Amino acid sequence: MQAGLDLLRTGGFTYTLSPPLLPEQDRVDAFLFSSRQGFCEHYASSFAFLMRAAGLSARVVGGYQGGEANGSYLIVRQQDAHAWTEIWLPGQGWVRVDPTAVVAPARVSAGLSTALTRPQAAAPTAPGTLKRLQLRLDAIQNRWNDLVVDYDGGRQSDLLTRAGLGGVGSAPYLLLLPTLIALTLLPALLLARRRARPSDPASRALHDLSVRLHLPRAPGETPTAYVTRAATQHPHLHAALQDVLNAYHAARYAPHPTPDTLTRLRRAVRNVRR
Repeated sequence: MQAGLDLLRTGGFTYTLSPPLLPEQDRVDAFLFSSRQGFCEHYASSFAFLMRAAGLSARVVGGYQGGEANGSYLIVRQQDAHAWTEIWLPGQGWVRVDPTAVVAPARVSAGLSTALTRPQAAAPTAPGTLKRLQLRLDAIQNRWNDLVVDYDGGRQSDLLTRAGLGGVGSAPYLLLLPTLIALTLLPALLLARRRARPSDPASRALHDLSVRLHLPRAPGETPTAYVTRAATQHPHLHAALQDVLNAYHAARYAPHPTPDTLTRLRRAVRNVRR
């Protein structure tokens, strides 16, 4: 076994993901004695062949090697896929031997990207700004998956139990459910109400007047027609509504409107009380 590892260590082998194409026949010979370029599958399979030729039981194992630590979890990508060899030794059983680590130690100690540029490195290259940003975005995505996507029935029951509400369907749960629904819908209702208000300040003041009176404007209804209709329904507000109309016309149609005209309009609207 040591002789096979020495052959790979001193034989001029290199680690690459773009090795030359091997022939259909005698591929192991072509790799060991000719091309000497390859990745983990080349080294694992050729080393297993050498061990079997030497009379030892050997097999190739496929899996993943390494990963990228990101806070409290490990990111394992397809590029971390790896192959190594196991050899049966009397009294020890199956012993793991990674021939790739002899040629490119960085593949085991530092990861694939480092192994391709610095095969003898003992540690990965420090992440740059872009890489740190990618890791941060991945952490946010992982948090979303953990708290939202994977928020199943078991987690709901556990949360309710820790909050002292019992299980789903219990009396405290049913009492609290309407409040939770209201709190959930409140932001959407506030946003919808805000979007319903016109962007123009003068028109927005007239909209606020319709809200105060609980009397919506009809489609295409002019401010004058609206105030007339409102005064018919609320005769005691006739003077206040007329002040709103005059202030609206000044804010909307005056040759040189000033901030004071909008202030006067808003004050007139506030003075209208049912």
